[in-house]
Order: sequence, then C-alpha cells, then structure tokens
Amino acid sequence: MSQINYLCIDDQPEEVRAKLELLGRASDRLRLGCVAPTKSLDDMVTEIGLRQEQDIGGLLIDLRLDRVAGKEGRVQYNAPTIAQHIRSLMAMRKLQALPIVLWTLPNYKKALYDPDRFSHDLFDEILDKDSLEGPERFSSTANVLIDLAEGYKQLSTELARTRKLASILQAPKSAIDVRAEAAFDAEQTNGRSVSDAARFILESVVKQEGLLVSKETLCARLGVLDTSFEGSQLQAALEAFRYRGPFCGRRPMWWWKAVQAWWSTTFKSNPSVLTLEASQRVQLLHEKSMVGKDAEAKRIQDGYSSRFTGVCAVQMKPLDPIDGYLLDGEQARPWLDRQYVSREVAHAPARFGFDMSRLDPRARASIRGSK
Repeated sequence: MSQINYLCIDDQPEEVRAKLELLGRASDRLRLGCVAPTKSLDDMVTEIGLRQEQDIGGLLIDLRLDRVAGKEGRVQYNAPTIAQHIRSLMAMRKLQALPIVLWTLPNYKKALYDPDRFSHDLFDEILDKDSLEGPERFSSTANVLIDLAEGYKQLSTELARTRKLASILQAPKSAIDVRAEAAFDAEQTNGRSVSDAARFILESVVKQEGLLVSKETLCARLGVLDTSFEGSQLQAALEAFRYRGPFCGRRPMWWWKAVQAWWSTTFKSNPSVLTLEASQRVQLLHEKSMVGKDAEAKRIQDGYSSRFTGVCAVQMKPLDPIDGYLLDGEQARPWLDRQYVSREVAHAPARFGFDMSRLDPRARASIRGSK
C-alpha cells in the first residue's frame, strides 16, 4: 500500500516535531513533514503547490500561526486564511484536491475557531494537540489522516465517473435515503469541487449515524455483544453490507437499510428486528447458527429496556431511547439518527464528564423538573 505524506504548517516547528514523529510512527504508511509559515501568504501557497508535486496527500495546519516571529518576521494570517485560499485554488483546479486538517489547542479553538462560523467548512477534521497522547490515540489519529487522504483520492476518481450519491458511496440497492440523495443533488453545482463533496459525505454520512451505523450500533440493534459478533457467521452474513465508499477506513460501518432488508428476508415471521427484545433477536440468530446462545447484549442497568435501537452516546452501550435523554440535534439532517444518553449519564454528568449543554433543551428542563 502507498505511503501517505502530510505537510504540517506550524509557527513552532521544533516544538511539535517530536509529536509529529510519534504520529508518523503510529503507522508505517504515514509521514509528516513540518515547515514554518512564510511571511507572504502567496509564498506559502506556492510552497504548498510545489510540495504537492512531491506527492503531498494532505495538510495539517496550526490555527495560530502568528504567535512566533519567524526569520521573515511575524505573519499576518492564520489557518483559515490559508485554507480558504487553497480551497479556492482546488475549486479552480489549479491545485489537486486534498484534505485540510486543523490542529490546535482547546483554548484557541474555543476563543478563535468556534465563533468563526465561516471557517467551519474549510477543514475536514480538527485535532486537539493536548489530547494527542498515548499509543492508542496516536494510532487512531494516524488512521484518520490516512483515511482522509485515501478518501479524497477515491472521491476524485468517483466524481469523474458519476454525480450520483448512491454510486459514489457504492451503496446497495435502496440503501440510500431519498432525502440524502436529493440534498446532495441540490447542493451540487456544475464542476462541484471534490472538497465540497467530501464535506457532505464526511459530515452527513460518515461521521454521523443514519445511512450508516457503527459496529456498536449494529450489534445493539441485533441484540448481540460486540465480542460475540467478531468472527461469527453473523458478521460473515453482513459483510456484503459493509461500507466501502470514500472515507471507509476510519472505522467499520454498515448500511442499515440493507441490514434491515436482510433481516426481513431471513426471518420472515419476525421481519421487524427493532420491535423485539434482545433475547428474542439472539434466539432467532442462534437458531440460524449465526451466534452463540450466550451472545445477548447487556443492558446498562437492571430495569432498562432491551429493545435496543442504538447506544448511549457517552457510554457506547446498548440503549432503548425510552431509557435515555435526547441530545440537541436541531441542525441534524433528516436522515440522521437522533442521539441519546442514558438516564445514568444525564443524572450524574460529573461522573461521566458529560456536558449537560449537549442535551436537548426539553430534556434539560425535564431533568430540572424532576429534582
């Protein structure tokens, strides 16, 4: 498999070099070079273009580039300015499409990035410098960077072939919600840039569940333990419905409508899987020799329902929404699933490090009213 090269732009290249080296060591496919910003924005963009000719697959840009004066003095631009310029050149096909990742410290993100709504469409991912510690985090971050670069390449090829969302995503028949297809068509313009399509797919398909579901949600909806799913006949049966489109490398995902159709065909006398208790789902699967009889997923607490439809967004354990509280999803696309946290999390937020402002306002009000 080919090596992925990222160029990091940071006004303190020596300070971040060690962290970049550790990130590169997390995968034998990832390499990261680092340069300080040039005094002139045009010179910086020219250098990016020259580096891209040397097979740069992505950019990693520090939010604040004006903290330290370089050899040419202090620069007068920051990451959003570079990203806006690069995106424009990509749209005009003067630069090849590539992912742009923001990396910064939490206090800078909160103070400078979060209020600037216009810059939120410029970056494909945001990395927290402070939380980038430990082998597991380095490995998962390296995987995301590789996935972004590969996804852009795959998407560039797909867009040259088709403009249909279902075809781009390599979706099984009828697995795409018509509202998603319509939204993609409506937002599409002549010569739509790869970065525009990437943003739609990342934010409205891959990063949030709805059309696709994670392994945790898939197992919860089938009523089985994650550990019982791995290596089982059930996993083999559902392999055909695994997502293999752009940005599929960050985590395993499955087409939920396709899985539902498979269930309805396989268990014709019990076609609606989500109406069953977890024990009933497992019993049916066990009768088909797909999982062991002890594969039933566990409830978060005694007394919770086992008609699981998803997972708690904090605990990542199976949950029936009747036992949870809705997270605020006012801006969610209509085809995306609503997210919930368990009663346990909502009533003891400090214990789980949960920010109560994430709850839907009506959910917050109901909790206050119950105290």
